[in-house]
Amino acid sequence: MPTTESAVGSRLKRRGYALSKSRSRTKSDPNFGQFHIYDPFTNFVVDGCGNYGFMMSLKEVNEASKAIERNSRM
Repeated sequence: MPTTESAVGSRLKRRGYALSKSRSRTKSDPNFGQFHIYDPFTNFVVDGCGNYGFMMSLKEVNEASKAIERNSRM
């Protein structure tokens, strides 16, 4: 079952995080179509920040959001 950007964003929002997508429109840009997860209250990037900024694909964000959800249940 494919996971959409809005579904992953909603899962993160329930745990107090937010999803941000690169605004790049140039396909040759390393940030094109990439994401990162951040804490909207502190503006701190939780995952997906690297040398070029946004470094996670939607699949990686989905896996990270599931891990965050599992860890927050403990």
